[in-house]
Amino acid sequence: MTTTANKPAAIAAAYFSPTGGTRKAALMLAEALAGIVPLTEIDLSVPDLKGQTFAKADVIVVAVPVFGGRVPAFALKQLAAAGTGSQSCRPGRLWQPRL
Repeated sequence: MTTTANKPAAIAAAYFSPTGGTRKAALMLAEALAGIVPLTEIDLSVPDLKGQTFAKADVIVVAVPVFGGRVPAFALKQLAAAGTGSQSCRPGRLWQPRL
């Protein structure tokens, strides 16, 4: 996908949500950012994340719960697995729509 006017090509909501609260928050934020661009939902609790590819201009909203000040080890493992394709996951520049 290509971008126009510095908008992301697509937005993905990647979440690890044992009770559903983190999923709800991730989707609310991603939907607010998405507007008219495609939105993809990625459940990090699914053991096999193969097939997830992202373009350089895509935005990924990542949401995980914190227990006792720590992110669950499984969630970290899944995030690392999601970034093992041709493009590694790394923080990018914050995209802000023009109001």
